[in-house]
Amino acid sequence: MEGKIEMSIEKTQTSETPKILVQDDFAKFIEDYVFLLGEMGNFVTTMGKTEQKHPDLFEQVKKLSSPEVLSEFVDKIPPDILAILFKTLMRFARISQIKDIMTLPPQEKIDVGTEMVQISQELGELMKKVRGF
Repeated sequence: MEGKIEMSIEKTQTSETPKILVQDDFAKFIEDYVFLLGEMGNFVTTMGKTEQKHPDLFEQVKKLSSPEVLSEFVDKIPPDILAILFKTLMRFARISQIKDIMTLPPQEKIDVGTEMVQISQELGELMKKVRGF
């Protein structure tokens, strides 16, 4: 929002209580803020539901990324599947280095979100192949 937020107050004929008139840019700001809060609320709700459904998810991620478990994967998984897994994990590692996603420009946020969905889909496909091992 580039302009100033200006408000004027006028007394109405039917009441001694002042009525606040808000400029269009402030009204637009409020609309956008309401939208943002709703979307952030959806995100936080999804995170909470995910944690309820999979309470030990973050602990499992830590275990799976341990050197011992990764070493076992390397020994057992065929090279073609290992290459896909390694590529996917490297992409995710790059994304996870982002310290404050809120500081990214809008298009970069979209790109990161899109890439996270793609990684999720690729890992899902990979899991279909890995289940046989």
